[in-house]
Amino acid sequence: MSRYEIVFILSPQVPDDQLASSVEKVTKIISSRGGAIESVDRWGRRRLAYPIKHFNEGNYVLARFQLDGAAISELEAQLKVSEEIIRHLVVRLDGQIAQPVSEQKPSVEPTEGAAKGETQEVS
Repeated sequence: MSRYEIVFILSPQVPDDQLASSVEKVTKIISSRGGAIESVDRWGRRRLAYPIKHFNEGNYVLARFQLDGAAISELEAQLKVSEEIIRHLVVRLDGQIAQPVSEQKPSVEPTEGAAKGETQEVS
C-alpha cells in the first residue's frame, strides 16, 4: 500500500453539524477499499481563490491515508459524484511528509568566508 494525502472542499451549504458525518463518509470510502486512515485535519471554512460551482467559500479537510494504487481511481470516482464535495485533490506521498517551510533546515551553511558574504551549499 502507498501513502496518500487528500484535500477536499466541502460545500458551504453543508450545515456545520453535518460536517463530521460528511468527513466520515470519505473515510468510510477509503476504509471500505482496504485503506487505513492516518490522520484527518479539518481546516475549517475558508474563502476560495476563485468561485467553484458558484460558491465563494468552502470547508477544507486534509486527510492522510494508506491505500492500494488501484483503488485510487475508485475513490476519485466516488468523490466526483458526491454533491457535498465541490473539489478534491489526491496526491501520492513519496517517502517522508514534507515539513513546513518554517521547520526546514537551510540548504546553505556559512563557511569561513561568511563574513565576506560567501556561502557553501550542503550536499
